[in-house]
Amino acid sequence: MNVLHRDPLVLLIEDFLQPGEAEHMIAAARPLMERSGIFADGAKTAYSEARTSSNAFLDDGGDHVIRCIEERASLISNVPVNYTEPLQVVWYRRNQEFRPHHDYISAKNLKHDYWAHIGQRYVTMLVYLNEPAKGGNTLFPTLKLDVPPKKNAALFWYNINLDGVEDERTLHGGSPVDEGEKYAINIWQRKMLPHVQAILDASVADD
Repeated sequence: MNVLHRDPLVLLIEDFLQPGEAEHMIAAARPLMERSGIFADGAKTAYSEARTSSNAFLDDGGDHVIRCIEERASLISNVPVNYTEPLQVVWYRRNQEFRPHHDYISAKNLKHDYWAHIGQRYVTMLVYLNEPAKGGNTLFPTLKLDVPPKKNAALFWYNINLDGVEDERTLHGGSPVDEGEKYAINIWQRKMLPHVQAILDASVADD
């Protein structure tokens, strides 16, 4: 593991994937690809020029490779596998990007029923399935990090700070792919933090 930033913690884990797993994930996801969306209101999906990629969600469904990846991520984060969202494989073609954003869920969206039973996005792991010919770096503008994709490697960070509050410094994005294409997996692990439970309790009281 390479420590890219200490506070907030950002790690680059080389050889996170075993040989052949990247190709397996690309092949499994390709037939399911559709335009990537963003959260507009709770679980409602909207489309934006801020995110122009395609994606596919994969759960293990008996797929041993997917299950192994989930379990490996769980061992690193110490978050149980059953708190992992279905893996999202993303596909960026030339000039496609995802402008800077946060992975944590806003207080407004946490009140929505979709999030009420699964909690906050505690950990993000971004796993690179290939290396585009040019471009497609992962940027953390506030942290001044610029990470080029490396096949089989994973970026790891906490979306929540030591006080259990959403860490705005984890703002990040995928820069445009200049040549070739880019595949990656978003692994989001969630946790019901005390302040999240308080938001949900307040929402119930308001009703």
